[in-house]
Amino acid sequence: MGTVRATASLMDGCRAGVLGVWVALCACALMAGCGDRKPPPPPPDAGEVRIAVLSPAAAVMLRDIGQEHRIVARHAFDLVLSRGLPVGGDQNTINLEALVRARPTHIITQWQSKSLPGPFVEEAARHGWKVHDASLLSIDDIDRELAALRDFLSLPVDESADHMRLRLRDALKPRGPGGGPFRKVGRVLLLGATEPTAALGPGSCHQQVLERIGGAPALLSGNAWVELSTEDLLRLNPDAIIAVLPRENRAGDSRASYVVRGAEAAERLRGVMALDIAAVSRGRVAVIDDPLALLPSTSMAAFADELAEVLAAWEAQ
Repeated sequence: MGTVRATASLMDGCRAGVLGVWVALCACALMAGCGDRKPPPPPPDAGEVRIAVLSPAAAVMLRDIGQEHRIVARHAFDLVLSRGLPVGGDQNTINLEALVRARPTHIITQWQSKSLPGPFVEEAARHGWKVHDASLLSIDDIDRELAALRDFLSLPVDESADHMRLRLRDALKPRGPGGGPFRKVGRVLLLGATEPTAALGPGSCHQQVLERIGGAPALLSGNAWVELSTEDLLRLNPDAIIAVLPRENRAGDSRASYVVRGAEAAERLRGVMALDIAAVSRGRVAVIDDPLALLPSTSMAAFADELAEVLAAWEAQ
């Protein structure tokens, strides 16, 4: 019996020892897990402006008015900012975790007709993020947003912002002979895609640029983006066609011009070149492949220059 009691006591002691070790290991694991958790990022310094710009068009604006250094997060398909910046979202989703880590004070979106996601709105209120949803489609929108962004970010009035607004306004003056229209060119159709064919129509900033610099649009009805069938193109029978087909924006590109004419333009517009329309018979087909040419932003100043270059060459023929 003494042996049995001794054995039982030994087993009880072993169980207690194992239980104690197990509890200690669990406590260590818990402490280790807590140690792996990153503390929340510190809030920005008082008065510091940190911008998450979830709009490629607004990012171009901020770059052009000298505010790129304040940007801490970008849109997934941004075209001008550093690839090293974290992606805060795109037109369909917002990465809340990335935004929290980036510690913005201001967030710029471009959802326009869609409501911002509820979780984002709640997180913005919790962290005190100021949110501005940019509305960009027309030329007037671009000018208005330039002023709105400066007010939203509480930026001081400086020469870079005023210079950009003046640059845009100067670029949109009539560019034809004697500062008038391009009369000899005729009706111009602006294409934004070729497969399927789609035009940049009334309401788009591109057609507005064409009209303001003195060009005559071939498409007078429809929306900012109009899909066109072969029958539509034949019916419109434009005197000239300029396709806006941005190429990939490669770092270090030394190309002097984004205007493509002649055989290269014809090759890129093979479907159009097969049609019996005035633009083809007159040889007035060109491509503008500026990487920023489709963005409704301050990049429209450069687009106006490129468009005027094409029209002036045809006017002189």
